[in-house]
Amino acid sequence: MAKAKTTEIQKVAPSAVVVKPQINFGADAGAGMEGAGHEAFAIPFLAVLQKMSPQVDEDDKAKFIPGAKPGMFIETVSGRLFDGKDGVRIVPCAYKRVFLRWSPRESGGAGFKGEISPSDIAEMRARNEVVEMD
Repeated sequence: MAKAKTTEIQKVAPSAVVVKPQINFGADAGAGMEGAGHEAFAIPFLAVLQKMSPQVDEDDKAKFIPGAKPGMFIETVSGRLFDGKDGVRIVPCAYKRVFLRWSPRESGGAGFKGEISPSDIAEMRARNEVVEMD
């Protein structure tokens, strides 16, 4: 037998008021990142080693990687090498369009110097601060 529907409003006795504890986030400002070094914030890139790459140059004692050869792939943060003949499987999972800034090798090393958003580039073009070249 099905239950009959009721439209009566039931009164419920008020319960105790729950007071949420006050959390002082300011007391922990800046905490929690003590164990993170520069390698935790590095952006990994997959690069193809070439004859002039410092990783294959035995005379470049600081950057030379034993076993590195032109045509191999290198993951730039860990220095892990991948055989170029075997290739590397890449699974695209996200896309973010940005313009990367680099310093030339001749002026102190090929290092990442930040990124610029497409909207910032458009504003720079409007102010003639960016010149497009073929």
